[in-house]
Parts: sequence; structure tokens; C-alpha cells
Amino acid sequence: MERMGQKTSTYWFKNTQQVIDFNEGRLQSHEYGRYGNPTVKACEDKIAQLEGAEDCLVSASGMSSVTTMLMALVQPGGQIITTSDCYWRTRQFMQNFLPKLNIGVSVIAPNDFGALQQCLDSTSATLFFSESPTNPYLRCVDINKISKMCHAKGVHVCIDSTFSTPINSKALEHGADLVLHSATKYLAGHNDVLAGALAGKRELIQQVRTLHHILGGVTDPHAAYLLLRGLKTLELRVERHNRSAAEIARRLQQHPKPQTAAAAESWQPQGSMAGGSTGSSL
Repeated sequence: MERMGQKTSTYWFKNTQQVIDFNEGRLQSHEYGRYGNPTVKACEDKIAQLEGAEDCLVSASGMSSVTTMLMALVQPGGQIITTSDCYWRTRQFMQNFLPKLNIGVSVIAPNDFGALQQCLDSTSATLFFSESPTNPYLRCVDINKISKMCHAKGVHVCIDSTFSTPINSKALEHGADLVLHSATKYLAGHNDVLAGALAGKRELIQQVRTLHHILGGVTDPHAAYLLLRGLKTLELRVERHNRSAAEIARRLQQHPKPQTAAAAESWQPQGSMAGGSTGSSL
């Protein structure tokens, strides 16, 4: 196989035997841009390493990642459990579109473990999805406890960790099966690229990848290059965010207005609830 440059849409084979070997699984090769390219693969490998994941799928946006994941992993007649203050476009997709595919959605408050147990006991749920921290209210969920409860019922757990990043919290280490990012935000970090990422167990990622290849929400090589550039400074940027946020919280705690001080104090317990340290970026 000859690469015709990183930005090509198609890849050439040297001869017919290479085509036969590729089709019969004896040759690893890129084939067509919608199925991946070297730059996107490098990006997926980097994010998988950051999250401690078996595999990663990078797509054109965070919404592409979440919608493809939901449709790939929840079959018609299935049920999703989600939390009430997830990103509104995600909830809109779940509540307005998924019912057209005969997929039900149960919405509970973050960390309402009684409601979660009731949903697990009374529905055919196969997936729990939440952000942690949530967008825009920045509430953290107890990933450890939720994962244990869901896994006891055979339910997969996917956590959108966009606001946390793998620098502050690794959802997979605390029991989640999948972790999702709008890579447009912290991972890329420069406000010049749209991308999404889903990382976790290889078996689940492969299910999502199959549908991803059909739907076509792919990342172009240049966007993947920009995302790789952003990943190089991710730790530096997030640590600076953390220090700045901690300093703001400290000053708010010293503010004479009680409501301001109380708001700063309310940030403190959620870090431990996130299933790990979320730093001070909230």
C-alpha cells in the first residue's frame, strides 16, 4: 500500500495480491478516508493512552461521538438512563429523536441513587450516560458508586468527561466502560477545531466504529493534526486552569458578601464525588 499523503481520501495498493491480502485480513492498511487515516489514528492512540483505554474513536464533533455511541450501543426496545442537567443538545437527541427508534429514556437527578436503582430494577436499561462535571451546572456524579450499581444489572456506563479532562479525572479508572469528550474544548484547546472522542473497552468502541463508518461523521486529517497539537499542551493548560480557579475560589471565600463566599465553599465537596480528583478547574 502506498500513501498518497496524509490528506488523501483514498489509498493505493501496489498490486492485486495486496488487495486480496487486505480483504482476507493478512495485510493492515488504510483504505478510504471515511474509515480512518494515519493522522486520526495517531490522535486516537494518544487519547487512549491519556485515558488508559483499550481503544479510542475520534469523530467530527462531540455530538457526533455521543449520538453515534447511543445508536450503536442501545438497540430498539432498549432503555437509556441519563441525568437531568446534561448538555441540552444531548438531552434533546435522547428525548426527541431516540423514541422514534423505539428507545426509551429515563431522566434522573445526578447522584439520586434511589431513582437510579428504581430505573435499573424496573426498566430494560442497557446504558447509563452522564456528564461529570455536567454542562452547564458543573455537578459531579459519583462514578464509582454509579458504575457498581449499573454493572450489577449488566448496564454499561458512559461518562462525558469534557469538563474534567483526563488530567483531572480518569473515569475508566473509577469503573466507567466508556469516556467521551467534546475534544473541541480542553483537549484541542485553541478554539480552532471541532472534534469528538470516545475511549474505552475495545469491544464497545468497535461496535460504535462500525456505525461511525456508515454514518460518516469523520474527522479530517488537518483537524486531527490540530487536535494532536493541542494534546501536547493539555497538561500545562489544565494545571494553569486549576491554579487560576483555586485562586478565584480563595478570593471569593474572603469576599464580604455571604452568598459569594457560600458559592465558593460549595465547590469543595464535589471533587471527591467525581470518582477521583477533578482539580479546581470548576
